[in-house]
Amino acid sequence: MRQTLTNTGRWRSNGLHCHSCAARCDSVWSQLDEPELDRLDQHKSVQRLDPGEVLYGQGDPCKGLFVVQSGSLALRKFDDSGRSVLLRLVVAGQAVGYRCFFDGGRYRAQAEALEATRVCFLKPTLVTKMFEQNPDVVRGMMQRLARELGDAEDRFLMATRRSVRCRLAHALLRLKDHHGEVDDEGVLTVQLPISRQDLADLLGTRPETIARTTRALEKDGVASFHGRRVVIPDLDLLFDELELDGC
Repeated sequence: MRQTLTNTGRWRSNGLHCHSCAARCDSVWSQLDEPELDRLDQHKSVQRLDPGEVLYGQGDPCKGLFVVQSGSLALRKFDDSGRSVLLRLVVAGQAVGYRCFFDGGRYRAQAEALEATRVCFLKPTLVTKMFEQNPDVVRGMMQRLARELGDAEDRFLMATRRSVRCRLAHALLRLKDHHGEVDDEGVLTVQLPISRQDLADLLGTRPETIARTTRALEKDGVASFHGRRVVIPDLDLLFDELELDGC
């Protein structure tokens, strides 16, 4: 079993100041005022993870709350035989470990860096004090929990009612926000942060089906796939896929 960062003592107090952190605008901490940001800045710890490095393992006791400052994490669930399934991706501004924080249990999944990633760690005493002093932060956390539940319900509906082609188009549209670039001619390039197996896990299907679907999209000129690089000549073509399948 790989050693996790929560046990290595490699966290550092220095790092990007909360006031100038771009990811904060997309997080629940955007509700904090200047003195509260100063307190967060003084007491948070920051760590840089290399690709494949584990932040915490499934079954580890809860240490506190983690917030992705930059990069992305994969949350994986392991069965008794050691096989894993990718549950979801976590990007800059999003928190991980909060369900474990609230119920006081152990982590239900493993958090692993997909790329060079910086993560902030907040101790339970700090988070609790923030919650007590700023109800807007609690409200924001509850809203995120509600959205996460809604996203899980949407994924279940997509997996049972929509074609794999529609699901893949939907996934590419979601990935473009953090892993895509549009050039001057309107061509979208998405650099997939995950393998085909992981992509199949997210879409609730098999890698073989993903392969057939990508070939069909290439044949119809919707997208071309070059390893993990996906080129979409016209973004409207992806939206057309959703409309055709009623997504």
